Amino acid sequence: MIWLSCSASFQLHAPDKTPVPNDEAVEALIREGIRLHDEHRFDEAVDCYARALTLNPENPAALYEMSYAYFAKGDYKKSMLYAAKAAEYESDLIGPVYTQIGTLLDIEGKPRDAVAVYEKALERDPVNYLLQYNLGITCIGLKQNRKAMACFKKAMLANPAHAGSHLALGEMYLNDGYRIPCIMAYSRFLMLEPNTQRAANTLMKFQNVLTWGVTQKSENNIDIDVPMRGPDYDGDFSSLNLTLSLISAARFTEENRNKAPVEHIVSSMKSLIEMMAGTAAEGECKGFVWEYYAPYFVEMNEKGLVEPFVYYIFQIADDEGVQMWIHEHGDELVRFQKWIREMED
Repeated sequence: MIWLSCSASFQLHAPDKTPVPNDEAVEALIREGIRLHDEHRFDEAVDCYARALTLNPENPAALYEMSYAYFAKGDYKKSMLYAAKAAEYESDLIGPVYTQIGTLLDIEGKPRDAVAVYEKALERDPVNYLLQYNLGITCIGLKQNRKAMACFKKAMLANPAHAGSHLALGEMYLNDGYRIPCIMAYSRFLMLEPNTQRAANTLMKFQNVLTWGVTQKSENNIDIDVPMRGPDYDGDFSSLNLTLSLISAARFTEENRNKAPVEHIVSSMKSLIEMMAGTAAEGECKGFVWEYYAPYFVEMNEKGLVEPFVYYIFQIADDEGVQMWIHEHGDELVRFQKWIREMED
């Protein structure tokens, strides 16, 4: 029976085969293939999976890993061939298999087919965060931004530690000029992934967003340009936006002029989170950011962890002062990382 017919060129059948369990020899070949893959020795990995499939052709694990290896090699045709074969089997790998197929369809320039695969797969596994995330990425390409945002939110609700979902949502907030939500999403991403190239790129954006609309024209002339109203679809932050700009402008005063940039960021984040806590305490604050992100940062402030948070996300910076603080405050960073893990459990 046809499970899904996305287009004339692509059809996927419902999984209707039962895998044959692997013996230890087959499992050993798959483990060796994964090790070789991790070392970027893709041809050797393919050879391991081929031998595993010779011993057990009814083996979705080897089929999926073979597809993944060919994907890494850039051979998308063979990657699709093996992924489609793996999709014939009812197994715990069905979610990753569908994710692979959707990604390949997107690469082939068939994003609507990819969406159909992801959505059908999510009917089977609605809390699969990678399916939600990949669906969101594909929806961005189709200019379906609200749907993409909904996917990233579902992904992070299913797995709060998925850094990519926080980053993707932050990028969408940035494009909308949605300042406070962007800061929250970027902050969560940087907590989860502080040491990569995309973290370095995001850290620069994070600093720029904190000081949006504030420029020093001369020693005694500081210009603050903040829109009266901005987006509010995930919560109203207009008053906090203005106050954050006033706080940011204070870095140009005589009292603060000689402070290091990271010290200004610590002060700005403490003030922002305290304002959020006060606003939330005064009345009902509605919207995803108020309900999902705000309580996280309010607790961080209550635990006295804002300063270690800032230095932690700046660990990638080539800044002597930052590195010295990290060296001298190891216990605080350990306490901060422990809190992150507890919040994710």
